[in-house]
Amino acid sequence: MSFANQLPAEIAATLILKNLKTKKDKVLDVGCGDGVLLDILAGAGCVCTGLEKSEDAATKAKGLDIRIATWPDFDETGFDAIIFVRTLHHMKPLGVAIKRAKDLLAPGGFIFVDDFAFAEANAATSAWMYELVQLLVSQNLIDPSLDEFVAEVSDSKGDLAPWKKDYVKDLNSADDMAAALKDSFYSVEMERVPYLYRYVTRTLVEGQDKEKLARKIFEMETGAGEKYPGILIGRQFLAQ
Repeated sequence: MSFANQLPAEIAATLILKNLKTKKDKVLDVGCGDGVLLDILAGAGCVCTGLEKSEDAATKAKGLDIRIATWPDFDETGFDAIIFVRTLHHMKPLGVAIKRAKDLLAPGGFIFVDDFAFAEANAATSAWMYELVQLLVSQNLIDPSLDEFVAEVSDSKGDLAPWKKDYVKDLNSADDMAAALKDSFYSVEMERVPYLYRYVTRTLVEGQDKEKLARKIFEMETGAGEKYPGILIGRQFLAQ
């Protein structure tokens, strides 16, 4: 399982477990990848199923119930929580994808979406990210060349150029997801959360405590977001 996915999965799992009625509830992760989030939830006692269209990714999810399928072509019902982690932005028609999830929920169940609002990045976002990258480079803690976006930020002098590329051209925006969720659910809560640390943790160099440093970077972004909320481009939705 991927180190870079571990901390985001732990953070997501905390919120999901908080909203489940019992720790033995039935959970579906749509686009589960290597299963790192499901592994945490299963360890807490949840009855977990993962849906993944990539057989290569699914083979990395050892000891988990992973089904090879493409959403919304899935028929099992009665889930207490259905999870979309950085997957819902790809799904079109978006309303159909969300309506299918609603139909498969048990009474009282919820949808959890962990995604991003990349297009909403502003001057404060780019300046903070640039300063963070330069700080970590100066301490020989990261290698920007390990991630295309981090490398471009490192060379950008803090301007918005890397953020204006076509990374999100054909993706559903955070506003699109919010509107579609509100069309299907009576209650939709949204929270701005750290997201930039995910890119940086991909570039951590060997020979250090990566887990400790990843948490430190997350805490730095959290603190910066408390002062300047626009820095936080992560979006988490809870729909019931």
